[in-house]
Amino acid sequence: MLELTSRTIDQVAWNVGSEDAGSFSKVFQKVIEPKPQDYRKRFAVTPSTHCAAPPRRGPEAVMAER
Repeated sequence: MLELTSRTIDQVAWNVGSEDAGSFSKVFQKVIEPKPQDYRKRFAVTPSTHCAAPPRRGPEAVMAER
């Protein structure tokens, strides 16, 4: 969720069931290692890194491949 949304760490913590961002961060660091903020900076999906859908092809292109 951290890499796919611009929600705050508090909001992400609440969404995954933690009532407190501090506790969430401690558990996150034990399991994943970097702080949630550092993880987000490293792995955030941006429009330039997000895989775009392939362009749609018309029926002529599909038929030409057969």
